[in-house]
Amino acid sequence: MTEWDPSRLLQGSPRCDLFGSIDFSGATDQMPTVVERFRGHCSPPVLLLGFLGALLLAACSSTDPDPVPTGEFTVLDRSVWAGGTVRVRSEDFRQFGDGAALVIGRAVVTLRRLDETTLIGTMPSHLAGVVEPFLSFDDLGFPLQSVRVAGFSEAQEVPEAQSWWGVGQLATIAGRPHAIGFQGQDLLLVDLESGTVTTVPQVHAGPSAAFSVPGPTADPSVWLLDPPGGAVESWSLGASSIKLALLSAIPSPGTRLVAQLSTSVRLRFTASNTIIWSSESSPGAGYQELPVATWVSFPSPYGVRLSPRGDRASVRAHNAPDGVPVFDISQMRIAYRTDLKSSDVVEFSPDGSELLLVGRGLEQDPEDRRSILERLRASDGVLLASDTVDAKVIAGAYGTDGSWLVLATVPADGTETPPRLLILDPLHFATIGTLDTHLDAHTCASSCWGVIGFDQEQMHLFAGFGGGQKIWRYSMQE
Repeated sequence: MTEWDPSRLLQGSPRCDLFGSIDFSGATDQMPTVVERFRGHCSPPVLLLGFLGALLLAACSSTDPDPVPTGEFTVLDRSVWAGGTVRVRSEDFRQFGDGAALVIGRAVVTLRRLDETTLIGTMPSHLAGVVEPFLSFDDLGFPLQSVRVAGFSEAQEVPEAQSWWGVGQLATIAGRPHAIGFQGQDLLLVDLESGTVTTVPQVHAGPSAAFSVPGPTADPSVWLLDPPGGAVESWSLGASSIKLALLSAIPSPGTRLVAQLSTSVRLRFTASNTIIWSSESSPGAGYQELPVATWVSFPSPYGVRLSPRGDRASVRAHNAPDGVPVFDISQMRIAYRTDLKSSDVVEFSPDGSELLLVGRGLEQDPEDRRSILERLRASDGVLLASDTVDAKVIAGAYGTDGSWLVLATVPADGTETPPRLLILDPLHFATIGTLDTHLDAHTCASSCWGVIGFDQEQMHLFAGFGGGQKIWRYSMQE
């Protein structure tokens, strides 16, 4: 038997123009038209072949190919804090992105959906520097734009200050931040940028003396000291520290701290838990103390903070059972008291309009180890925001432009760990960054204290406990 050849059907059938009279681009709902066009022009076998071919092409044309990502992704946050959030946006996320992650070295950042086109994730708290994230999902990978992460950079030992005695005083000398404290009868100035230590000898009567800490003035480089001899002195601190004046009107015995709140107003804290104001009616006329002392009901203040506006001041105190006071400088009185009985952090905003306090509340349960955060209107003490943090706060400050806060914390239970820096939005204390260190050897217990200073590129935490002091350095968000 001769094998049938389908091509023979086309031979001798000039009226059956199979490929010229059929539109194969039609969909299945066009099939009756296609069949009708075949009818009367082709033999039945040809009609069958054409119908099947048209049906196959129509079916193929009605099936969409599997979608493929365009690979166009935009990192919205190119400068972030460690422990802060980073967002990635793409139209591809309308169809893709579930289970997506950022791969940064060995770290994997899980992304969650913020909206139809945006995914968001939290950066690791130990990262720092410029990183090159890699977006991964559905077994696909895409390199992204680089991200600058602000975080921990280094820790430096300060061996010259191993016997340091102090409680977190910050001086600005030649435009550079310095921690100041005592070692025996000497004053030590620690340059937080370089770590170098300058000694000013024999300007403190010693830790056993009543005078507790250097007293600030409106000039951040000028401090009031208590050298051996029984009279308070004014010193300009620096590489070549200079005694400016002998404040003979202020007796050293029985004085805990003296602060020069303005060019004409001084405040003296006595050993009997009172404060005494003194003023100078005109330059050179001499200071006269007010005849009545004000009872402040807390021992040994360990630092006074002055508002940049020059109208308010407050004090760091371990125990103020009537509330931590805020002073009205021009009126030489207590403007108001807060509802905190201790103040580990007292900081005014850069414009002086707000006051940040961190401590323990008057009614706080002794078993409650949390620290209370309060942001007040500095003029009248109106509470603007409050929160708690489950940690011991050893230092705090407003950022250089006032748009963020930084708190240095350690565990409240006394566990020795490296300090953790929390970066907060001052509006409602929302956490926008968490800065940890990968160095386990540098530890700081809850008994330690600290001071935070800034230069143009970094912030520096000078902290210590026991017999060790260190400077912890962190890059800042641009």
